[in-house]
Amino acid sequence: MSHRAKVMPGRTFRFNECACTPYNADFDGDEMNLHLPQTYEAKAEASELMNVKNNLITPRSGEPLVAAIQDFITGGYLLTHKDTFLPRAETKIRIPPPAIRIPVELWTGKQLIELIIRPDKGSQISLNLTAKNKSYSGNLELCSKDSYVIIRNSVLLAGVLDKSLLGSSSKVNIFYMLMRDYGEDAAVDAMWRLARMAPVFLSNRGFSIGIGDVRPSERLLQEKGQLVDTGYEQCAQYIRELEEGKLKAQPGCTEEETLEAIILRELSTIRDHAGQVCLRNLSKYNAPLTMAVCGLTPTEFFFHTMGGREGLVDTAVKTAETGYMQRRLVKCLEDLCASYDGTVRSSVGDVIEFVFRKPEAITFARGCKIVAHGKTMMAIRPPSTSKLSKTMTMQMLKYSLGNVVIKGISSVNRCVIHADEKKGDFYSLLVEGTDFRSVLSSVGVDPRKTNFNNALVVAEVLGIEAARTCIINEIIATMDAHGIGLDRRHVMLLADVMTYRGEVLGITRNGLVNMKDSVLLFASFEKTMDHLFEAAFFSQRDVIHGVSECCIIMGTPMTVGTGTFKLMQKHEKKAILKQNSPIFQRPETTITL
Repeated sequence: MSHRAKVMPGRTFRFNECACTPYNADFDGDEMNLHLPQTYEAKAEASELMNVKNNLITPRSGEPLVAAIQDFITGGYLLTHKDTFLPRAETKIRIPPPAIRIPVELWTGKQLIELIIRPDKGSQISLNLTAKNKSYSGNLELCSKDSYVIIRNSVLLAGVLDKSLLGSSSKVNIFYMLMRDYGEDAAVDAMWRLARMAPVFLSNRGFSIGIGDVRPSERLLQEKGQLVDTGYEQCAQYIRELEEGKLKAQPGCTEEETLEAIILRELSTIRDHAGQVCLRNLSKYNAPLTMAVCGLTPTEFFFHTMGGREGLVDTAVKTAETGYMQRRLVKCLEDLCASYDGTVRSSVGDVIEFVFRKPEAITFARGCKIVAHGKTMMAIRPPSTSKLSKTMTMQMLKYSLGNVVIKGISSVNRCVIHADEKKGDFYSLLVEGTDFRSVLSSVGVDPRKTNFNNALVVAEVLGIEAARTCIINEIIATMDAHGIGLDRRHVMLLADVMTYRGEVLGITRNGLVNMKDSVLLFASFEKTMDHLFEAAFFSQRDVIHGVSECCIIMGTPMTVGTGTFKLMQKHEKKAILKQNSPIFQRPETTITL
């Protein structure tokens, strides 16, 4: 993002804390690099495209990314409590009528929130919002924790503002509503007012945490011990059933794997119940859920550290894999942009998508949100997916089951009958194999309800459009399984890139060669010498239209974004100046002798 610089004493970067989330700044010694635009074109792009107020939401899911954090949220939370009253001496701005007049005039913290949203009566902002914050316990307006938030005409009538309403990662957010209805300037101004008011209020009020806030009560320890003892007894019963041969194996699993799954489920249940007990016994002003002063037994400490080591190894391996994944995605999608006819095209003019949107009717509201012409899809799609892949922990569940031949289909290696408890008597057959065509033609199989997760086989049997749908469904299912939200349009664009040539191409070095035609693009990715030697041997030509070729290698403007169009200027014709002769050569100044 771009910022307007102001030279101040000291050798540090200083900016509003609301903009820390996009930089992933967490105040642990982070370092930043400063880039100064040199040309007028670069300055214009930085001020219009990279400005903070133009990047308040993330393209990954459309949720706000720049919002209040840390002390701003704490100050706003404490300010909106029912028991927060402020005298006239502590307010230095024009304020609404006091909530209490006798014996002394007092204003509530909720009234100050109105001034943050709408600073004066002349403002046209009229925000209306109804939401539940994280501590909501029921009964709507009569919630005992005052967690049902009601805002009418920019006035906070009820509720306490917490991270869900002031922070990022939620569309039910005050700043998101302001940006959606009144533009980025209104949202930025409201953040600025909260950033100035919350720290001052927090400094005057005081905020601290002591050892008593993290020490569990005797009742809490007793209930936790009962939960753990009950869990131990239940797990011991499962182990006895396994030893006696009474444990019923789950479909596709052995008895040992079934026991492991049951014990893990029991552990998860105990953890959830312990958290609920902790919330019931703690004060509503006590946020910590993990009591660090209880201590761990030597066995608990050993397994706790063992899990930490596993996490470090997994993170190290995953970082390398996802980093390479992001590079491959960027190289395949870097030259895609929205054209003036509404299509998404590559640098050589190949149509990837006819409209970059979901398949839905275009209303007036939707028509105002169409992607701008020249918008680079590369800047949206790869970071949205690659960053998500870094947060996922892939675990392969391996089952051992004897080979089963179904209806004479030898390519079917394994079959599991899955009973859906939610649908009652509904059963589904999970088959492991590659002969999709034979399965569809089997008696008793409904082709309309049959899914296959191998895009190559689906393309061979049902066609390239079905393969595209298969890719989209598999990516969305993977993201949903890890609780990660992602705009479906990004996945649709990736699937279109993989299938627009009429065959399924991977985001790999071999798939890139079949997707693109630029030799310099191939050389900038992998096997540089091989691609250049082959291009020279066969006298290949490169039109140089892509991002890697134009911007990085040749140093010329790329044909996306600002470089999509050319600036045409009409030069005025210069008036032809008549040359005057010297004064002594003019007829009127000469005398004939």
